[in-house]
Amino acid sequence: MIIDVARRTGVAAATLIAVVSLSPGPAAAVEPGNPTGATTQWTQTWSDEFRDPAGSGPSPAKWGHDVGEIGWPDGEQEFYTDAVANAYQDGENLTIDAHTGDVPAGTKCRTAGEQPRTVDCTHTSARLVTHSTFRQKYGRFEARIKVPAADGYFPAFWAQGRETSSWPANGEIDWMEVMAPGQRDVHFSPIGKALPGCTLHQNKGAWGLMPEASTFTPSAEPLSTGYHVYSGDWFADHISFAVDGHTYATVYRQDVLAAGCQWPFDQEFFLLLNLAVGGASGTPAVDRATMSVDYVRVFTPAVAAGTITDRVFGLGATGGNCLAAASTPANGVAVKTNLCAPGALNQVTVTGGLLMIGGRCLDVQSSGLVPGTPVQMYNCNGTGAQQWRIESNSSLVNPQSGLCLSAQNKNKLVVDHCTNDKHTYEAWSPPAPRQVSATWPVDEKAGTALRDTTGAHTLTCTGGTSWAVDGAHLNGQYQACSAADPIITTTSAYTVAAWVRPNTAPGSVDWAVAGVDGTNVSAFYLEYNHLSGTWAMNLPGTDATTAVFRSTTGGPAPKAGDWTLLTGRVEPATGAVTLFVDGLPKTSMTVPTSSFWKAEGKLSLGRGRWARADATFFPGRIGAARTWNHAAEDADILAFYNATKSRYETA
Repeated sequence: MIIDVARRTGVAAATLIAVVSLSPGPAAAVEPGNPTGATTQWTQTWSDEFRDPAGSGPSPAKWGHDVGEIGWPDGEQEFYTDAVANAYQDGENLTIDAHTGDVPAGTKCRTAGEQPRTVDCTHTSARLVTHSTFRQKYGRFEARIKVPAADGYFPAFWAQGRETSSWPANGEIDWMEVMAPGQRDVHFSPIGKALPGCTLHQNKGAWGLMPEASTFTPSAEPLSTGYHVYSGDWFADHISFAVDGHTYATVYRQDVLAAGCQWPFDQEFFLLLNLAVGGASGTPAVDRATMSVDYVRVFTPAVAAGTITDRVFGLGATGGNCLAAASTPANGVAVKTNLCAPGALNQVTVTGGLLMIGGRCLDVQSSGLVPGTPVQMYNCNGTGAQQWRIESNSSLVNPQSGLCLSAQNKNKLVVDHCTNDKHTYEAWSPPAPRQVSATWPVDEKAGTALRDTTGAHTLTCTGGTSWAVDGAHLNGQYQACSAADPIITTTSAYTVAAWVRPNTAPGSVDWAVAGVDGTNVSAFYLEYNHLSGTWAMNLPGTDATTAVFRSTTGGPAPKAGDWTLLTGRVEPATGAVTLFVDGLPKTSMTVPTSSFWKAEGKLSLGRGRWARADATFFPGRIGAARTWNHAAEDADILAFYNATKSRYETA
């Protein structure tokens, strides 16, 4: 049996997670110009992979049960139990099972509002909690869940503050609620107490997002058609929400406080998983429904290990510029942004929470704690004024002040409140440690959303792509697989590899194997190039269909039915571009260093981008794929080939 590695492999102790930050509200995709590319390093602190034997209940070492008619005043019809019939494992997943037929005699539920419990409960279900086993303040919280298809059931993955005060003062974070599982919308929201004068949306004494701003539609298909990864990143200054690796909303502490509302998210929270019945979700359409949970994982932010020197790219309104010292670094020299040309003033060393240029550290002047305090270069002393945290919404935060590095004045950077409207000036893409940035075992049967082996990125296939143990089958017309973010930075060194098998002999059109979307074209095409009649690595010099395209030549020609590992390695600092075939270098070229531009769209397999549209679809199968956020060594590329080739020798 082939195990779904994305679902069954635990996350490594330190994981890099790249996400993007958008304002609250529906968004179908990452819009051009939105911040993307920052990395946060995480350490896993808690998880449940639900691998206990079939018929087992949830692990009592990790989960407790809320039992009874819990009393949420919205007319729900379930009675929660601790019975295995309502929450059980099958060796790979947890199932929460809501059904009729075994409600304890005499149990009563509310009809609506604050009315007494006067009607018979219709279903039993389960609500699992960790308030006695696990709590955490800040971090990344995620679960891979398949919701039921029937309407009238209300699955949720959420968190509440410690029970030192009552709801809503104790706080609530809804990572995922699906009030109509047969539909396509996921609901999310942080919730706190509505103080006098609070101007945010209010209900039952609590504030939350407006209903239209707390709903996200991740795909055209109902959420119940497969598993989705629902997650959120919770920092002191903001909370972000994501589906399948795509961050679609961020709520900032400062914005909530400015609205006169309470922010209760500075304490430990515990987790909840439950399947409610009726109430806000409507009358149950069937007598039974199940919610399947593949895993729940929690991480905490970690200081990045090691030291790396590279440019720190500005994003959003600062796009195209880099963090720099205003002049030769000396005590008191201002920090600014300028064009991302090579040069010592743009080279930033990231080490142990410090950001260094020319041997001096970025320093909040006089250890200032107020917005508008300048940031300067100063002798490195490791004080709180020189500590910076790279957050997953692309912010660089000084924890001592709780303020973000801002480039609203590009000639004199300051720290400022971290808010939604200011974030476009507070988004950065710092250098990341040299490592494998993603690996997808695409030949493992996993549905249409595949988490990579680090748990950091999700590859989603569309257009009715079929899956089997011999890879993702693509028809060459409209089917492809994409991540929600670029994964790699196309202005820095990177390497991309994928196993491919064409169904037909090549002809007079290009076939894209991998690329990162720009606005008009892909930043690169690992592809079959019909002009040369060979596999190739093709790079446009700008984000335009009129750009000068440079392509490696001399690689072998594709053969229908043959598996090949294609690898492209790009080094913008020297302009070197190398194509590897089956683990060995086959052809190379040198590109002017000015030709590399930053693409902020999706990393895609099986297609490219042309004239603002998906194009050059690959006709065949795609197997295991990997990206590196640096120029991988020849030996590492060959090792990936040797480690995976046995899957395809007889396929």
